[in-house]
Amino acid sequence: MERSGSTSLTEKTGAGNVRAKQCGLSLSGYLRRVGVGKSTAAFPYQRFHALYQRSAVYAINSDSQPLEPTVAQLDELSGQILSDYAG
Repeated sequence: MERSGSTSLTEKTGAGNVRAKQCGLSLSGYLRRVGVGKSTAAFPYQRFHALYQRSAVYAINSDSQPLEPTVAQLDELSGQILSDYAG
């Protein structure tokens, strides 16, 4: 029998799963980040979609522009993705 006001392990795990999902992480990934004091901020869907659209444009443009500008654009994009993801 549980004491009044206590939270069961199942409830704690469920709450952790919800928080992890909101952050776009697995439960174990979420707990690792929390355990070492790292940010668990969510990677916003809108930001991810905008970055994806940029990569699609670069792919389309790669057929019609020289290789160097495309490589530079992709390098910039990968840096932006990494920066946004790492927080």
